[in-house]
Amino acid sequence: SIAWDDPNPLVSVRIASYQNTEALVDRAIASVLNQTHSNWELIVVNDGPNDRTRQAIESLGDSRIRYEEFQERSKYPADAHLRWMVAGSPGMNRGANLALGKWIAPLDDDDEFEPHHIESLLTLARTERAEFAYGAIAQVRVLSDEQVRIFSDPPAAGQISMQASIYHSGLRFMNYDTESWRVDEPGDWNLIRRMMDVGVRMAATEEYVTTVHMIPFDRKPEN
Repeated sequence: SIAWDDPNPLVSVRIASYQNTEALVDRAIASVLNQTHSNWELIVVNDGPNDRTRQAIESLGDSRIRYEEFQERSKYPADAHLRWMVAGSPGMNRGANLALGKWIAPLDDDDEFEPHHIESLLTLARTERAEFAYGAIAQVRVLSDEQVRIFSDPPAAGQISMQASIYHSGLRFMNYDTESWRVDEPGDWNLIRRMMDVGVRMAATEEYVTTVHMIPFDRKPEN
């Protein structure tokens, strides 16, 4: 029970990144620095060497931020849609495995937490004694500037994302399946579905906690 009883737990934010230095620093990391819950650490794992990202993070001079990079880019399917389903998942797994916090808060390198993201989801997890707590996403469709609400309770495919959640770090053994494309499931939904299948206690709030900037997979630069 101690994870729910700690009034100010360390929360590990994990970000997998690749060739996206500006959005990572100016949007994703900036949103972590702006959290109302201040007891956090941030782990950025780059999917291959990237001097620009390394230097940008070092220049922030914040000891709460840790940076690691793979020696080479992870291997993904050649097909753009299949690659989109699992891109970044090795770095996401590595970041979760490095986490020291009692809770893990996933974030993508081009998206952003609302300032109350961690605080609100911690409160929800405590209140409901949940191991996985999540909220609503404001999905900004970058090409049209349209905003769409992403939310469902209970979780449903296409209506939830890991980066609208926090989860108990004791669940970190549940890694992303880096080949979830073989069962036609994006990595986030595959992981959430497996958590549901084994009975992870989940709680939801209709509050917006995350803003996601969505570019269709077939319009993204090769990544």
